[in-house]
Formats: sequence, structure tokens, C-alpha cells
Amino acid sequence: MIDSREIEIGSLLGQGDGGTGKVFLAAHKGMEVVVKQLAIIDYENCRRLRGECFLCKEMNHPNVIKLIGVCWDDMMLACVMEFMDGGSVETRLRKDWTLDAKEKMTWKGVLLKWAKEIAEGVQVRA
Repeated sequence: MIDSREIEIGSLLGQGDGGTGKVFLAAHKGMEVVVKQLAIIDYENCRRLRGECFLCKEMNHPNVIKLIGVCWDDMMLACVMEFMDGGSVETRLRKDWTLDAKEKMTWKGVLLKWAKEIAEGVQVRA
């Protein structure tokens, strides 16, 4: 558990729909982190956030962002995760639609590499 007083919220990085929350760049013990904070605190949103945190906790692979901890106190309900510079995969894929054909990502290049790395990151280990 991370005490909300240990987190310094910085800039807004993104925002989900409904009560899923906001994602902030923040600092925790001198390290840049991402804080995914609930916007609306209700049973369903808490259940989803808790599930996401438990899922992230189980993943341990260089291709998967790491869960640093969970802040679950009177001031904040949030997942605190490793910060990865460069933006989201979604943002990069949306940008690709606006590029000339020569500049687009292809399955022979980066897309196949990404797909392989994602599969490696989420595969179940016995």
C-alpha cells in the first residue's frame, strides 16, 4: 500500500470515459510514475480498479508496465505504475493513420515486433 501523502501529482496524461478515471504523471519517492486515479468512486469502478491492480501485480515481463503499488486511502484510490516515456500504443497507432504510405508502420516491421512483444508479456507461465 502506498500512502497518498507520498505521491506528488503532476500533469494530466489522459482521461477515461465515465468513472474510470484520470491518468497523471506523478512522483513517488523521487521516481517518475503514472497514477491512474478513479474519478467516480462507486462499487463498480472500485471493483474494476482492484481487478486491474491484481492483474498487473501478476505480470512480470520487460514488455509489460510494472505496478509499483496501490493507493487505497481516504484521499485517493489509485494504481501507481511505472512510467514509460513515449505515449500510448493507441496514440501511436492513431498517428500512423495520418502518415504517408512510406512512413506508416507495417506488419513486416514494427507492428509484428510489437505483437510479438505483447504476446510474450502476457503469456501464461506454468
